[in-house]
Amino acid sequence: KVLVVEDETDFLLPRVEMFKVMGYDTITAGTREEALILVRTHPDLSVLVTEVHMAPMDGVTLRGRLEGSS
Repeated sequence: KVLVVEDETDFLLPRVEMFKVMGYDTITAGTREEALILVRTHPDLSVLVTEVHMAPMDGVTLRGRLEGSS
């Protein structure tokens, strides 16, 4: 299962479609905070796709928070 984190629909939809075509189940989050919740409630996630620059929490910070919560 893939979690795609993106706050702009124009970028979110093509990424989701790409993973679906490749056969992956995909869930989405529009904010980093929403992503943190989804990671905790979907332990079957294998891949996190996020843009690096997104306010108020960038992708690098999100990764660090996820690594710290495991």
